[in-house]
Amino acid sequence: MIRWIVTDLDGTLVGRDLAMVPAGREALLALFAEPPDGAYPVGFCGGEAWAVHDVPELREYARRDGIALRHPGHWTALPSDRITTCMLIGSRPAAPDIPGTVTTRSEATYLEILPAGATKGAALRALAAAEGVPLEEVAAVGDNPNDLDMIAAAGLGVAVGDGHPDVRAAAGTVVRSCADGAVADVVDLAFQANGWATSGR
Repeated sequence: MIRWIVTDLDGTLVGRDLAMVPAGREALLALFAEPPDGAYPVGFCGGEAWAVHDVPELREYARRDGIALRHPGHWTALPSDRITTCMLIGSRPAAPDIPGTVTTRSEATYLEILPAGATKGAALRALAAAEGVPLEEVAAVGDNPNDLDMIAAAGLGVAVGDGHPDVRAAAGTVVRSCADGAVADVVDLAFQANGWATSGR
């Protein structure tokens, strides 16, 4: 059973032009617009929970867990207004020694500086624990070394086919390239794991 799909953005869900890859966009739109019976997507963004559907099941979930569930009208309206990462961009920039921080590379020439413990894997583990979702029921997909601990934490760890060699080597599953629909493949893998019919993409 896969309850959550967690995805990196650039190079995984969106291409170099920062536009969502059509196959991934179509798969997610279909999932959000017409999820399988009894499954209603909830997005967590900026410390808040967002859901397109306003149904009794989600209202009960929000009431039981004390979550203020917001309804943007459409999933593309989810906000993103907090800076949580500082990035150094250059010819393989060296990692600075800044107390209380951790560094990771999202590209060979991009060095991200984050608060200590603020990795994607740590965030996934904390959020899953807070929401009572076993990590075995999470699929995570990414393409660069900054995604490694997130992929390792998930029950279904997936690498994008044209991702970094270290990520492809570490992931349990490798799907098509970003441009060819990596996220659509992950949606299909989740459907297969749950015994639901796939789109046949």
